[in-house]
Amino acid sequence: MIKLKDGLFFATESFEKAKDKLIETINKNRKITLAKFRDVLKTSRKYSEALLEYFDKEGLTKRVEDYRILKKND
Repeated sequence: MIKLKDGLFFATESFEKAKDKLIETINKNRKITLAKFRDVLKTSRKYSEALLEYFDKEGLTKRVEDYRILKKND
């Protein structure tokens, strides 16, 4: 289990699938919004937002206005 934030957990296998879908979608479209990520995952806004915030915190993505991009390694 992956702890996204207090009281919100995600199964490891589902987390990895969500991460793969995020990377695939951003690579295809160069960016992703919360709404698009929610639709791609077919889940609630609550989980989509928590996942995106987790990926931001871990350095995978970067929030720019209302969308996310993959963060480049310096």
